[in-house]
Amino acid sequence: MKIPYAVSKNRSGERTRPGHVVGLLFLMLAAIVYIFPVATSFLSAFRSNGEILRNPAGLPETLYLDNFVFLFTRTQIPQAILNTLFLTVMSEVLIILFVPMASYAIARYPSKWTNAVYAFFIGGMMIPFQAYMISLFKSPFNILSKISPDV
Repeated sequence: MKIPYAVSKNRSGERTRPGHVVGLLFLMLAAIVYIFPVATSFLSAFRSNGEILRNPAGLPETLYLDNFVFLFTRTQIPQAILNTLFLTVMSEVLIILFVPMASYAIARYPSKWTNAVYAFFIGGMMIPFQAYMISLFKSPFNILSKISPDV
């Protein structure tokens, strides 16, 4: 006589494969690894410096909002948020206006000029942001000094 045993089944009624379980465990571990620093930073925003030093991984004992008061009164974060919003909206509007027209011309009218423009676009996408971010700090115009005088 066979002894019945519990078989785990998925929604479609098939048996759950060990590979799927291992994959799910890996994804859960990766989610924890990525979420933990974000959650720690978020919770630390509501704690005083002394409280963070006493218990770095603890929960806030009281709701400490002086960090946010300092952020919005002693720094230029509100202006930086407005600058970011303006740049984002304007670049999205320009992208929506010009990219469809450029892509249509590149696709429909092949020539040396459109191939050069296409190569320029692809080259711009291949350069990571970190490679040209340094020029924001080291440029003669010092773009980031508009956001924070400490840069």
